[in-house]
Amino acid sequence: STVVPNDFVSFFAEHLLVRTVFFNGAKAEQAWKKYVVPMSPALPDGFRCIRLPSTSPAHAGMSLHRKAEAWKVVRHEAVDSEKED
Repeated sequence: STVVPNDFVSFFAEHLLVRTVFFNGAKAEQAWKKYVVPMSPALPDGFRCIRLPSTSPAHAGMSLHRKAEAWKVVRHEAVDSEKED
């Protein structure tokens, strides 16, 4: 395989307030589960993983409007996390 995952162990150690990971489509989520989860320590309680529709034009089964609506969760999560700080 040519997939080289990012170093999420170090990333999460340096960014303790990150509580949500968003995936740009099913392939990104599958890669996370295959390459990152096995080498990562347990994620904190309340940690969320959210798969969103791919932004790729090849994913034409969903209109741009519906994709944009689905992706609004990223903004809502960011605003909610700022309120908690």
